Amino acid sequence: MAGILIYDGSGTERGGYGTADGYANALLTLDAKDRQEFLLLAEPGGSALFREWNGDNSVTLAADDKPSVTLKAGKNLIFAMPRDNDWVTRTPH
Repeated sequence: MAGILIYDGSGTERGGYGTADGYANALLTLDAKDRQEFLLLAEPGGSALFREWNGDNSVTLAADDKPSVTLKAGKNLIFAMPRDNDWVTRTPH
């Protein structure tokens, strides 16, 4: 991975901006002290993803061949459109 990492005053990594090895996604992450809270990802072919967490609760917006919106409270699905999108069955983190 190449990019910039963000650290807080205690030296704890709190996010980053970069590109991934292997499959060259560009991504921005913002983290709490012990877990990821925000992810913005752009794939080389043009698909994009936004994902936000608060504990096990999550919001996922994906724009690709089949755009989707998914809201979850832990493992409980609150809303999904379309109902069968890829993020419905994924775990919170």
